Amino acid sequence: MLFNMNPLRIVIIYALFSVLWIYFSDHAVEYFVTNTTLFATLSTYKGFFFVFITSVLLYSLIKTKILQIESMQKKLKENEQRLEHVIQGANLGYWDWDYVHHTHVVNDIWLSFLGLKREDIDDMDTDWSKRIHPDDQMIAHNAIENTIRNNKPYVIEFRMRHQNGHWVWIEGSGAVVERDKMGAALRLAGTHRDISDRKNAQQEVLFLALNDPLTKLPNRVYLKQELEKRLVNEPALSFIFLDLDSF
Repeated sequence: MLFNMNPLRIVIIYALFSVLWIYFSDHAVEYFVTNTTLFATLSTYKGFFFVFITSVLLYSLIKTKILQIESMQKKLKENEQRLEHVIQGANLGYWDWDYVHHTHVVNDIWLSFLGLKREDIDDMDTDWSKRIHPDDQMIAHNAIENTIRNNKPYVIEFRMRHQNGHWVWIEGSGAVVERDKMGAALRLAGTHRDISDRKNAQQEVLFLALNDPLTKLPNRVYLKQELEKRLVNEPALSFIFLDLDSF
């Protein structure tokens, strides 16, 4: 139980024990021993005994604390490894953003999405933001601002520029993970996931829905949608439809 106390309480108990030991042990020796030489000898042994007892106690305390710290470090390392395995298994890019100092840290998977190496980026958040597609800058900005203001995680889709120049679709999620006593955001963290294949598949499905797969020309569904849009803005619009091959 003593080993689980905070340091101040341990010091107080030690000081109280020392004072009581010195006071009562000296009086006990004086009461039972009248010989001056023997009194001096017993006082010396009494001091040695006190040093021995307190040394053993101090060793036990330090040893126990070291074992507790090592156990906590081991558990922390195991949790970090477990989290790293989950991130790798899910192929997630991880980012950690120091909101106060405007620096960020990313893992290798995050870099791989954009074809980057560690030396290709710096640790400033401007390096990250400049890679976002201009049309998606406001989406990312608003998501972060809302998360900071409302303390709710976000999930958004946006594009980032690959090292080779093309755009990569990213599903980004994040949240504020640390605030100061006043509630101001200190640190944000989250993940990135490459969803380019999914986006390309969606675009392919949309293209096939609105275009003829053989000729690649717009089909009747596309025509109907465009007419409905035009009629809303141009109610006096007229058109001619010719079906040349009864298709």
